[in-house]
Amino acid sequence: GLQGKTIDVAGEVTLVTLDVLERTIFSDGLGRHPEEVREAMRHYFDTIGRIEPLDLLGLPDFIPRLAGFRVRGSLRLFNSTIDAIIANRRKRLAESAREAIPNDILTLLLEARDPETGERMSETEVRANIITLIAAGHETTANAVMWSLYLLSQSRQWSERVAAEAEREAGCPLEDRSDRLIETRAVVEEAIRLYPPIAAVTSLLRALGMDTTPLLVGAGISPALLDSPHGRVTPQGFSALWLGVAAALDDELFGQDA
Repeated sequence: GLQGKTIDVAGEVTLVTLDVLERTIFSDGLGRHPEEVREAMRHYFDTIGRIEPLDLLGLPDFIPRLAGFRVRGSLRLFNSTIDAIIANRRKRLAESAREAIPNDILTLLLEARDPETGERMSETEVRANIITLIAAGHETTANAVMWSLYLLSQSRQWSERVAAEAEREAGCPLEDRSDRLIETRAVVEEAIRLYPPIAAVTSLLRALGMDTTPLLVGAGISPALLDSPHGRVTPQGFSALWLGVAAALDDELFGQDA
């Protein structure tokens, strides 16, 4: 068993979130070599997310980065697998009754139409959407779960409360469960506040005299913090930086005991 062993919780949770994303997007699975594809996915996203010296120097994107060379093989395998899954699903949608097709994200992407032109997305657009969903969803979700587990490890009382709630609501319908797990949601939301999965967001303001208030409020900052008229209008080319940790620990928003 695992009794007495040290476990890398961050790594294990990341595997779980990738598995959930895989089932949500590709309910038919990842083809004939799923473990190889999963390893390629992990290698690709672990490498591509790192900041390189060329990024810090502000050099344009067309200059190759070292990370691009490191993940070429993984990206080829990943892309070829996704393309094969997309082609197979398109074929099934054309040849089978709709009720026989999984109603997962892949199907929804393939059936989506532009509201103005009525055109469907190309193979490249579908693949790009899938990669974006995986890239944006797996690490941020894993971080939120990991810090939630950390907070629970620091409080026996809350660990027992969350465990009791999970046991009590285990038999309720799946679609209602998230709304009924009130204390579990409170723990996750507090973990996200204290340890934001996305620590900072930057945006280059291209319009001269652009009002930053809607941008910052949309990022979760209270309008009360933006009362200064000097902070509302910015010059063209100004880069706005939102620090999630700073906002989460602000005494005016959450009190000194938060």
